Amino acid sequence: MNIEQRKQWTETSLFPIELWQEGRDSTPLLCPTPTDAELRTLALAVPKHIQASGWWLDKPSFGHSYLYADDFKGMGRQWIADLPSGRKDYFGEVGQYIAAIHPRTVLRLLDRIEALESALETSRASA
Repeated sequence: MNIEQRKQWTETSLFPIELWQEGRDSTPLLCPTPTDAELRTLALAVPKHIQASGWWLDKPSFGHSYLYADDFKGMGRQWIADLPSGRKDYFGEVGQYIAAIHPRTVLRLLDRIEALESALETSRASA
């Protein structure tokens, strides 16, 4: 939490969960969505061996499901997240979503968006 966020928290008693600038995609809970550039920065900040990994949600055990990554190149299994497994229908789906949207997926989607926007601009310029 930065100084400005701490000040806001003190003044309003609302925990400042926002990390990104507010925009048209902001939610009413002060949780705005990141820009494409911010998303790319976040995805690239994940260590390279975890970016290259396959992510999966392990079977529930002892009331928890664990999300793991493994690049199968000697770094071993990396623990990414711990989710309660008491509500399999809820947390199981959340875990599967997190596993699917790992950094490589985000970067691939951002690259596709850039390519489509570039093609659109080229199309508009030639029209």
